[in-house]
Amino acid sequence: MKPKIGLALSGGGVRGLAHIGVLQLLEESKIPIAYLAGTSMGGIIAGLYAAGISAQELREIGLHTNILEMLTPDPHHYGLLGHKKIRKFLIKVLGSEDLTFGDLQIPVTVIATDVETSELIALNNGPLIPALLATSSFPFVFGPVRHCNRWLVDGGLLNNYPIDIVRQMGAERVIGVDTPPSIRLAIPGEANFPRLSLKALLDRKINLADWKTPFLIAESSATSTVNLINRQRAELSPPDFQLTISLPDIGTFMPGKNKEIIDAGYSVARDNRAQLRAQLERPLLAASLRRWLNFVRRLRHAWNAYHEPLYSPFLPICELPALESHQKLHQPDTPQLTPPI
Repeated sequence: MKPKIGLALSGGGVRGLAHIGVLQLLEESKIPIAYLAGTSMGGIIAGLYAAGISAQELREIGLHTNILEMLTPDPHHYGLLGHKKIRKFLIKVLGSEDLTFGDLQIPVTVIATDVETSELIALNNGPLIPALLATSSFPFVFGPVRHCNRWLVDGGLLNNYPIDIVRQMGAERVIGVDTPPSIRLAIPGEANFPRLSLKALLDRKINLADWKTPFLIAESSATSTVNLINRQRAELSPPDFQLTISLPDIGTFMPGKNKEIIDAGYSVARDNRAQLRAQLERPLLAASLRRWLNFVRRLRHAWNAYHEPLYSPFLPICELPALESHQKLHQPDTPQLTPPI
């Protein structure tokens, strides 16, 4: 009996379009997906795919969609942007405004966050479109979505990579697809830097490209806590196989890179086709044995935690200099005067 495969799709804005390329490869490899869980763009891709839109159709949609064309002001003034055009786009793609989770061909859960209570909300029933808007409502940029008597925002705040959720849904093997932010900064003197300065602003010699790197730095810094939460969740509930799509210097809302992103997802999945097939073909252990192995893994985790220092110090960023160098660095610039006898 073949195991039920669950797919966990991370958030990441336009980087999440890489999930389309992964789905293309899974379709070509005849690897059926029994459960889907996603956050933010991963949640939107999961919802659309479960509604019966093929990976090839999603690719065509992704190639011809510019997120900047869907931006409208937030009528509630709770964020910079509203959801009016995105909602119309989802209705057009899905073919109905009334589609519910019960109408989907594959069970799906999308992750949101209650902005008032800071609770993680798993949405898997009721109307689909409000749930897709909620899971992708990036705070400050988009206003929160009123749904289920809650104000909901992007689920990436608490669970940007819902491996544990798709396993709870019943998946016997979990494939995780992660699209983390990354940035590569040039060393001063080795590259031409953008003219991001007060003088450039006053002289009006700056263009939008000059703002790319500062925004990438801000995004990478702001998501550090999210990445830490993801790592801790993954340690407690690791996927059976993980695909990490590296997309350096591509920000959450960066337009014009859709084809590159989708192709990157397909390329990484193709390079790991054998391991992906193995998740379907490898015999499934008995449920009792899987529970025992899971218990042993958690016991090992607890044992390691028990042997950690009671108050773990923060690790240093870099090693301290050698003693002689350290002393030399702290020598005064002026010679020591010998006190008079």
